[in-house]
Amino acid sequence: MALSERELEMVAVGASIGANCIPCLEWHGKKCFEIGVDTDELQQAVELAMKVKGMPHRKIELTATRLVNRSADESEKTDAPSEDEAPCC
Repeated sequence: MALSERELEMVAVGASIGANCIPCLEWHGKKCFEIGVDTDELQQAVELAMKVKGMPHRKIELTATRLVNRSADESEKTDAPSEDEAPCC
């Protein structure tokens, strides 16, 4: 079963939010209203997109806070990977 035009446009709204593309968000938001998507439906799509988009920010903020609040003893452990062994960039 294919997605309806309404569903596709609401997906496009979410993708626009995820991509930080204001022109796309404005265009697809307007299109939603033109095809009969009501304000409550669009609000649900926007809220979900913002929640999904915000999760990485919330996770990195929590991780950074834990790092900053780590005790001196914990940060001096010898089993921590060296810069050459770091699991990331």
